[in-house]
Amino acid sequence: MSLRRSSRNRVSPWMIVILLIGTLSGCATTGGTKGSFESGLLPRKGAAVDLGTFSILEGRSYEVDAAGLLREAMAEALRKQGLDQARDGQGSRFVLSAQVLDYEMGDAFKRWLLPGYGSTILAVRGELADAKTGASAGTIEHKRGVYLGGGFTIGAWKTIFQSVADDMAKDLKIRIDGGGFLVRLNPRSSREVAVPQARTPWKVKLAALEDRRPDKGRIGERLERRLLSRQVKRTYLWPSATFLEGVLDASIDDLMGQLHSLDAWNRVR
Repeated sequence: MSLRRSSRNRVSPWMIVILLIGTLSGCATTGGTKGSFESGLLPRKGAAVDLGTFSILEGRSYEVDAAGLLREAMAEALRKQGLDQARDGQGSRFVLSAQVLDYEMGDAFKRWLLPGYGSTILAVRGELADAKTGASAGTIEHKRGVYLGGGFTIGAWKTIFQSVADDMAKDLKIRIDGGGFLVRLNPRSSREVAVPQARTPWKVKLAALEDRRPDKGRIGERLERRLLSRQVKRTYLWPSATFLEGVLDASIDDLMGQLHSLDAWNRVR
């Protein structure tokens, strides 16, 4: 009996490796950067960066203060990179203004159900300007996303602001001090890839589900109904995660509405 218990509680090294890989893949985010710094004002090694105006795109609205969260995260990121204080002995300073281009809070439970479903996404554009003359030194854009994961990605809607801010601060440090290089990476799920239509489309038919459990011991009554939801949304590009999420949400809402309208459902309530 003791041997059986010990073997059941023994953790295989392979299980640890699998769990570790799953955790890393769930928490991993992918980001990209692009920008233009051809003004001739950089590099200016040792210069500091002050915060300017932080905003969101006109016409956009979010459940949280996206601009405020980004500003708070950016202040911390500049401090960690030593860009909050001038280091050149001359007090050279730049001003960074930023705008939230896109933000999706996402949902950790949805990401657990289906990778790419319920993604958390943040895209930001920043402009660096000379503090004295106001001349633009250049612009940068950064984007990060959490596309898969479960409960351990809860809170990504907020931590993603610090991730993007850290990326921008590291980028600015390289641009201001000179040296180093930047690599741009785009997640595969964010790419819009044109896919030619198949000449011979395949048709897949799903057989009806049958409940053959005995009635003995069953609580409630047997209810057999066939509910069907058809949602159509067209795209001429490869369907992105956001596109699929919208169609799936509409289908689920429609099916739940049909279910709640049944007489048996009303009697149960």
